[in-house]
Amino acid sequence: MTAIAQLKLAMEGFGDFALGTPFDPPTELKRFAQELAERFGAPESDKPRIGRMEAVLENVLSTTVPVPMGDLRHACYGLAHQIGPRRQQIIASREAFARILAALNEISNEPGRHRRCYLGLLHTYFELDGREAPEPIRKHWLSIREYLQGHLRAVLSADPVPEWAQHLSQHVNLFWDSPCNRYAKDILDGEYAEFDDLRARLGISGTSWLVQEAAISAIRQACEGNDSAFVRHIPQLQKIIQGYPGIQGLALAEVLKRYVRMKDRPENPALLNLSVSLWNNPLFRRNLPNWDLAGPDATSMVASWLKSTLIEDFFELLSSDGTADRRRVRFWQRYTHCIDDMYFALGRRDARRMDADISRLRRMMGDNFLRLEGGTGSNNGFFMVMGERVVVEFGEPGNAVYVFRRDTLPFRLAGTVDGTGRQDWRDLDGAHHLRHADNVHGYGRWEEYFANYLDRKFGIRP
Repeated sequence: MTAIAQLKLAMEGFGDFALGTPFDPPTELKRFAQELAERFGAPESDKPRIGRMEAVLENVLSTTVPVPMGDLRHACYGLAHQIGPRRQQIIASREAFARILAALNEISNEPGRHRRCYLGLLHTYFELDGREAPEPIRKHWLSIREYLQGHLRAVLSADPVPEWAQHLSQHVNLFWDSPCNRYAKDILDGEYAEFDDLRARLGISGTSWLVQEAAISAIRQACEGNDSAFVRHIPQLQKIIQGYPGIQGLALAEVLKRYVRMKDRPENPALLNLSVSLWNNPLFRRNLPNWDLAGPDATSMVASWLKSTLIEDFFELLSSDGTADRRRVRFWQRYTHCIDDMYFALGRRDARRMDADISRLRRMMGDNFLRLEGGTGSNNGFFMVMGERVVVEFGEPGNAVYVFRRDTLPFRLAGTVDGTGRQDWRDLDGAHHLRHADNVHGYGRWEEYFANYLDRKFGIRP
């Protein structure tokens, strides 16, 4: 075997051995790599350990001496961190915060140390929402924002410039009063690439106020557009609202208030379902405080949608044959503005149903979901409270409509409604009895007769 062949064989064996053996970098190399990561890597790599940080914070809060330079980075990261049973914070203490600023001034000519403290301030700025915080936290938070903006040039002045600092310099809008307007259009279009990249490079967590602010900025930008543009964005607005639980109430209120200002505002089932799932049924007085953010106009709009939907649900889901009587649906939907309250009373058959539609109605109607006893087991009752009157419809076709005075009902609108005496209801003092029959009383359609009767007798108009 030639010398070249021997060398080749030896090298192949060595390669197999080297590639098959785990590589553990020497200690010095690991330490150097860690130092580089802390100095120039992602911001998260420089976060101090929580135990050491809390010890520093306790020392700063319990003494009045200048902050040691070796502790300053830990203090900058922990300015908003709560310490001890009294949950003290440096950012809430005028004296302690002043000592932090004084210490920062002393290291302004030390680029490495200054950058690491700057990162700590940046972390505090993004994690603590100081915009509506009580004083002096708000004042100190604004001082941090001013410091970060004013000292960014110094961070960029010494080579090598960290990647996070280069990226931050391209997003100085983060220190403005409206920091996320820049990303609003992309978010409305479902494009999160720039904002997600920004978060990754600056170590901004999902719990940061900036993330919620970006969502709110997108919603407000959509609400500032014209009607057609706003309507086009509604599907994305719903995704934004559902994706950010911390701002759902505020965000949904903004969208509903804008919707109610539109010239044409057709019922929007998705917004209706989202609103009711968040704030519960607006038809019930006990739920109205939940709707304060939306305001009275938007609340009334959603309540009207809900009444219309419930009318359709009754005649479709709770009719005896499972098909909607479209004439009755359309007729009573014209009177949603007159309905102050409504109740469903289920007969024996539907009271036992556990399907998704009935479960949804049960959740939506709450205590206004009743049982109907008497008559056929497939019948259901629908009770509409209109001022001083209660109008009663039934799911089975051919049943009469009854109108009673609210204070002389022959039944209670609670728990179980007794419908066994329905044949006698028409003879009760003050009761009114109407049948869904065409070509009677000189009217071609029963709807015309009903509308005239409700108007003439009770002043109830569509």
